[in-house]
Amino acid sequence: MSVPTAAASVSSGAAAAAAAAARKLPLFFAYCPDAPDALAKRLEVRPRHWERWQRDKERGLGL
Repeated sequence: MSVPTAAASVSSGAAAAAAAAARKLPLFFAYCPDAPDALAKRLEVRPRHWERWQRDKERGLGL
């Protein structure tokens, strides 16, 4: 008597759909070291970036 595995319990249609979804998503790695004392600059420009994002969103360009 064989024991079903987790992989065997997944329907072939679901497995195919999962495989297709995985192929559509790019896989990448980003390594972004920060400059020394970058936090002060980040906090300085944040309001301008937020305003720009709001304008873009109103025009349908944001999330």
